[in-house]
Amino acid sequence: AARTLGLIREQSERGQADLKALLTSRHDALDEEARNRLDAVLGRLAHVTEAANAPGFSYEQPLFLRDLAHRALVVALDTLLESTRQAALDHEAGEADGAGQATDPIRPEGARTPSG
Repeated sequence: AARTLGLIREQSERGQADLKALLTSRHDALDEEARNRLDAVLGRLAHVTEAANAPGFSYEQPLFLRDLAHRALVVALDTLLESTRQAALDHEAGEADGAGQATDPIRPEGARTPSG
């Protein structure tokens, strides 16, 4: 468990550093909405780091406190993954809007619509 927590902390901290570098380097290229989405992901990464550092993971703690720490970490990871997924979907939608061409994910490009 300690090794897994260490890997989670390491990856979360690396993700924070990488995302901060991206936000700094591309700040002018990102619109406010994109910056806000990435800031939300950054905040979720910090929350994962905090959850992985919780003192409740210590084997000196009662089982119920370790269980609570584990649940908090799972929730933090789930929230991170959801915010990351949403940011990616929003980014893809923004690129599609920027291209000026809406596509139906079910119908291949160039296929006729039922009415025509």
